[in-house]
Amino acid sequence: MPSDEIPELGSENITRIVNKALTARSFKGRSQPDTQPLINEVNSDFAKTMNKIIFDKHMKGKGKELIGGNLILPPKKKAICPYYGMIGIPQYSFPERFAEFCYASVLTRMEAIKADERINLECLEAAEKEVFNTNLMKTLKLEEFKQIEVSSISQCSYYLRETWVSKIKDIIKEKFKESGDLMNLEESNYDLYLKGKLKKFLTLAKIRMQETVIELFDKSYKKFVKTILKFIPERINVISVSEIENAYSEYQADDAGHNPIPLFSIELAAIGKPEEMPVFSYEPKKLIDIMMWLYDKGIDDLQNISQVEPKVMTKFFKAMLKTNLRVPFRPNKKGAIINAEKKELEDNAWLDENYEKLKSEITRAVIPLEAYRALFAHYKDEFLLSVEEEKKKFEDQENPISAQELKKAINKHREMEKILAREIPKTLQVSCFLVDCSEMGMKLRSKHVELATEGKKTLREKARAITSGIIEAFDAMRNKIKKLPTTIEELTNLRNYISSDIPNLVEKQKIEIDKMMEAYDILDEYMEKLNREENQNKWAAFRKPKELNELIEEQKAVLLKKEETLFGSMQAQQAEFKEELVKIEEIVANMKNFTDINNYEEVARKAQTLREKLKECKEKEKGFNLRESLLNKPLTDYGQLRQIEKDFLPYDNLWTTTEKWFRSKHSWHNDPWEKLDAPAMDNLVQESSKILSQTIRAFKEMPAILKIAEQVKLEVENFKVYVPLVLALRTEGMKERHWDEISQLVKFEVRPKEGFTMTTVENMNLLNYLPDIEKAAEK
Repeated sequence: MPSDEIPELGSENITRIVNKALTARSFKGRSQPDTQPLINEVNSDFAKTMNKIIFDKHMKGKGKELIGGNLILPPKKKAICPYYGMIGIPQYSFPERFAEFCYASVLTRMEAIKADERINLECLEAAEKEVFNTNLMKTLKLEEFKQIEVSSISQCSYYLRETWVSKIKDIIKEKFKESGDLMNLEESNYDLYLKGKLKKFLTLAKIRMQETVIELFDKSYKKFVKTILKFIPERINVISVSEIENAYSEYQADDAGHNPIPLFSIELAAIGKPEEMPVFSYEPKKLIDIMMWLYDKGIDDLQNISQVEPKVMTKFFKAMLKTNLRVPFRPNKKGAIINAEKKELEDNAWLDENYEKLKSEITRAVIPLEAYRALFAHYKDEFLLSVEEEKKKFEDQENPISAQELKKAINKHREMEKILAREIPKTLQVSCFLVDCSEMGMKLRSKHVELATEGKKTLREKARAITSGIIEAFDAMRNKIKKLPTTIEELTNLRNYISSDIPNLVEKQKIEIDKMMEAYDILDEYMEKLNREENQNKWAAFRKPKELNELIEEQKAVLLKKEETLFGSMQAQQAEFKEELVKIEEIVANMKNFTDINNYEEVARKAQTLREKLKECKEKEKGFNLRESLLNKPLTDYGQLRQIEKDFLPYDNLWTTTEKWFRSKHSWHNDPWEKLDAPAMDNLVQESSKILSQTIRAFKEMPAILKIAEQVKLEVENFKVYVPLVLALRTEGMKERHWDEISQLVKFEVRPKEGFTMTTVENMNLLNYLPDIEKAAEK
């Protein structure tokens, strides 16, 4: 038989056949047998069957044309029909066998058959239940998945423990309530109950219920593990932040050939310490713990399913005694108390195998998440970026940032925002997880968006500040130019300001205008719309130089007229000044009439008033000459004022010195000794002597005034001899020992005390001891 081109069974079919063959109880605990000879035999039978099907099909359709030559097929053997239409059964005693069957079977009574039928229906319905919810059609959060499965486990557990058991109990009570002695629910004799058919029926019900639970477990747990594994790719390759290769096998795809959706969602967030970012919204390994916990929870919650017998025959069972159905359990569960036969442990070993398989695959599915998170180390600078610190650089007043620097910073942050938006996906499937990076990406991008916005805001404020400064500067210049001068000095200063200062100031402001326009041009590049006020101020500042030049040309003519007005006013003032000088000259000439020394105080006051008047005139003279020079006019000669000053000087020296001398002399002779200032006394005496000597020479031609000068001069000279004595006695640092020594020299007590004055010193005639007193004071 040709079999070269006949395809063999697929790997999936071979695997299914081998698995079904090896799940037999006889293979439990044994080493893996060599299945290749059996597989070859199965493939051979498959090839023969396929050849026969193909051959019969073509022979039926094309007949002898299929094969060249005279092909004669052997006739088919006719099947021999049996003489009887029934299988032969050996002779036996039917009444005896039937009697034995009726005695052993509980299904000989109508109520038992109907009860069994109802119980069987309830068991079929219970077997359709599922411990886990495997209808996972969308991506779930871990807590949401946990809640769904916990709810499913709870519903299934409650149904089996409460609803299912109660229904079966009610069926038995309903069907057997009038059964009589054979299946009496009210039986009180325990021995008769054990031998009766009711016990057998309840045992049958228990077995049916246990088989139902076992079938439910087998179906639910295998389906749960298969469902979870379906979502885990066979191979996961973490390539980049935006590219993950998730490879699935053929059996994992749905009917349309689509790969499974990610089962779990997890967020990658930029929270916590910057150096530890990013972090997952929950620890990925938590999935392993929750999945294994759910696996065990399903088993644990279905362990306490009560048997029906204690609930029906309450007379024979204590109320507190709980008798549960024997249901599957996980033999190797940590902390579990297992009292079961070896055979039962082997029968339930598949739960441990599925447990380890599920744990291994979930662990494998979790590992790529950390590798994916590690890729974000590339964005460490973005996580560490502090918006507040960057803003401070924009707002640094000591080192203000320029418009071009702001433009570079804005472009940098805008570009980084685009790069992050391009590189960091909103969501990406990694293994069986849908990693949500949207919040993290948005947070990182928002930093650059905020800094770019802040940069534009700073640039806008900078442009406003420059604009405001330009307008204020030009307004200040404009106001100063428009303010009409009230004096010739102000007029000259204004002209100098216009000719010298304005050009420099305008050039300086032109630089600011260039900066302003540069800032606004950059804002235009970013499509930043200016409000009405900003736009008006911008072009108002731009026009200021031209407007100022126009104002200057207008003011030149105004200032020329103002110059004529001010010069005419000054000429009138000069005429009044000359008249004032004539009056002063007369007053000075009348000073020669004061010849009474007793009126020295009054005359001294008049001399002081006249001196101040002459000082004012001198200032006026300087002012007139200054204004004339500012206007380029010939300077007026005020020689009359200088002559008046020359004539007045001797009178001023005489009466001022006389008043000062008499006032000081009175103070020296009457004030307490400790207040006497010896150096000031010496200076005044020397100065007065010098001035009076000059005055005497000036008044040689005026005998009456000369007499006053000579009299005061004589008093000064007579007093001068006491000055060295006073200097010695007022030496700084005079102690009691000095006064004791002086007292010993003069043979009487000399010591400052109450009433001790200059007059006291004169009356003591201490001049005779002057050399000795000076020596004593120096010690």
